[in-house]
Amino acid sequence: MSQPSSTPEQRAEQMKQAIEDAQRALNQSKSFFEDNGLNSDKAQAFLASKLDDKSRAEAQRLFEQDMQEVEQQAHEQAARDAAAAGTPPRRPRPMV
Repeated sequence: MSQPSSTPEQRAEQMKQAIEDAQRALNQSKSFFEDNGLNSDKAQAFLASKLDDKSRAEAQRLFEQDMQEVEQQAHEQAARDAAAAGTPPRRPRPMV
């Protein structure tokens, strides 16, 4: 099933909501570190030191795969939106 087309205003609102959600998540993580007396830079450095090259390569591969899926979905949505906007139907040609 195809999703109903959304207007540019709806997509802009969805993007705004996604940005606000991401900002909220970042603030929550910052609060978590502060509430527990942790330094986020030191925590990231510690966690990075625990990853071996194989794990790091796997994480990078999974990240790139996710990004490709996101790009594919964006292209598909753009194609659906373009098709929904469409062109007017062609006039029938006169028969001879």
